[in-house]
Amino acid sequence: MTDVEAVAHVRVSGGRPVEQLLCHPRLPLVAGVDSDRPAVNVWDCEGAQLRELGCVGAESTVYGDAFGWDRMTRTPSVA
Repeated sequence: MTDVEAVAHVRVSGGRPVEQLLCHPRLPLVAGVDSDRPAVNVWDCEGAQLRELGCVGAESTVYGDAFGWDRMTRTPSVA
């Protein structure tokens, strides 16, 4: 088993659905792509507690009916 676990969808503070959770390789940080809009949420996970640090793209327009290629081109990459 690795340190990274696969998660399909979770809900975070405020009930926002998040997918594609990624852990930073050295720092106690977790990033997740918002399921409803092209935005990335970042949390500090030090001390076995998640503390939201911020969200990039929170003001973005929701995906709505976008699917397939249209949705994929709007989904941010978390690097």
